[in-house]
Amino acid sequence: MKKAKVSICNRPISECSECALKNQLKCRFQIKDFIFYMIPIIMIFIPAIIGILLTDLYIFLIIYAIVLIIFFTFETRILCSHCPYYNEQKKCLHCYIHFGLFKIWRYHPEPMSRSEKVIWIITFICMMLFPIPFLIIAKQYFMLSLSLIGITIWIIMEITYTSKKCVNFSCPLNRVPKNIKDDFLIRNPIIKEAWEKKGEKFEYKPK
Repeated sequence: MKKAKVSICNRPISECSECALKNQLKCRFQIKDFIFYMIPIIMIFIPAIIGILLTDLYIFLIIYAIVLIIFFTFETRILCSHCPYYNEQKKCLHCYIHFGLFKIWRYHPEPMSRSEKVIWIITFICMMLFPIPFLIIAKQYFMLSLSLIGITIWIIMEITYTSKKCVNFSCPLNRVPKNIKDDFLIRNPIIKEAWEKKGEKFEYKPK
């Protein structure tokens, strides 16, 4: 008998239609979710890059490229390696937020540590705001305004939508209700056991 294909969840995909969480979490990759998430990201970075290219301050762009490479390389370890999507049998991530990033670290089913959260928050803020002083120095105020609008849209979307459906529950931005989080973890014993070892308590019983 052919073995059922399993993706991010320990349950086979054939059971998704009957799962109570199918509309509560983004637990299966869909390209439309990735495109929707990338819109404000593009609005943040493209104007910043164009603004720097319109000046003679090319060194800033080189520095920024290095910052982005370093950030995303270590973000996959600090943040992404704790996400169920990271456990898929694929060389690249297929989540709707970090689609395409290479998985060079091992999977960590346990939640993020406090130090990991602090490191990620600091580096994330620095990465997002890094172009701003350069755009000010270059007097590219229009491009700066576009980037700030992109950041504002991203924050609104993150608070109202993305963070409420993301399965990386230990992410500092995650806002999934505890009953939904517990439901998912209880359905996935390997992840649940790793969380229990870190002191997580489960009181909610899935229907």
